[in-house]
Amino acid sequence: MQIKAAFMLLVICATITPPATCQSNLKYQLAFILDGSGSVTESNWGLMRQALGNVINDAAFPKDGKVELTVVQFGKNLTSGKTGARLEIGPEIITTSNYLNIINKINNMPYGEGTTPLACGLLLTADELYKSINFSTDLTQYINIITDGIPNACCNINGNYDSDPCPTTIDANQSSEMARNYLLQKLSMTEDKDRISCEAIEGNNPPNDEWLRINISWPEIGQYAVDPPYPPKTGWVKKVASWQEIYKAILEKIKQIIKMPRTPKNDTNYDSIEVGVADALAIDFLNDWALDKANEVKANNILEIKKNQNSGICECCIECNDCCAKNNIEKIKVGDRKAFAYGSANSENNGKIIANQQ
Repeated sequence: MQIKAAFMLLVICATITPPATCQSNLKYQLAFILDGSGSVTESNWGLMRQALGNVINDAAFPKDGKVELTVVQFGKNLTSGKTGARLEIGPEIITTSNYLNIINKINNMPYGEGTTPLACGLLLTADELYKSINFSTDLTQYINIITDGIPNACCNINGNYDSDPCPTTIDANQSSEMARNYLLQKLSMTEDKDRISCEAIEGNNPPNDEWLRINISWPEIGQYAVDPPYPPKTGWVKKVASWQEIYKAILEKIKQIIKMPRTPKNDTNYDSIEVGVADALAIDFLNDWALDKANEVKANNILEIKKNQNSGICECCIECNDCCAKNNIEKIKVGDRKAFAYGSANSENNGKIIANQQ
């Protein structure tokens, strides 16, 4: 069975030809694979829909044509009446003119219920992204799985994405791993920019986090994501305590993987210079200054202040997704300075302050 499945993978790869062009502003093919199985429950399905819609509505989600969105549900396919996977949204580029319509579609996605054929969701997602008129290996393909359970159904590779009873040679986990590998091959995903990540909803019957981390997230071996920033060079699994926390988890992820352009803030320079009393007194009791200039008495009180707040351009931080504003503050205080000379003597009080914030 494993040999047959591998052969069918190659056949499908050869039958679909990707387009040669894509939208000029497009950078990401983002796909959500949602668990719609019976363990989720309809109320939690509603929480997941609402969370995803709210994330797209958030300012952190680009609406300038940068992201193509695809949403796939695995559970019961309400179109065919069989357990498997179905396309819910997309692939569609998100813009200011259509994002509210996309959110409305998400909020009305029906709950499938049924078993947990993760393999079908992965296979359908791979084919939909590949068939997209915008597909290009230059784009970043980011696949995100949200699940609260363990795969319990296999999926045959016959184009309808319905689940099948698992043969004696493989189980549902292995079927999902084969589908994951099919997705990697189909989209020609590369470790430098493409990712597969998972939100594992712990709940009462938590998914197999270790299996998701090691065998599904990619690049492998995946890591656990705790607090941002998330692992930058591998896939990861984010453990989420309950469905009530899924919005925060998805939004955190979006902020990590999609870098919004930030406008650098204006720099601020502030100077404060306070100089005390400067006295210089010279008294010659013995010499006639007009006649004896060689022995004149001198008292000099010299203060020089040089400062430079040109500290260069503050670059945007790619990893932390932030553009900084520099606030250069100088507070210089110089106390009283006195220089006295009596008789045949010279007195100098020289001060020099250099402040450089470059």
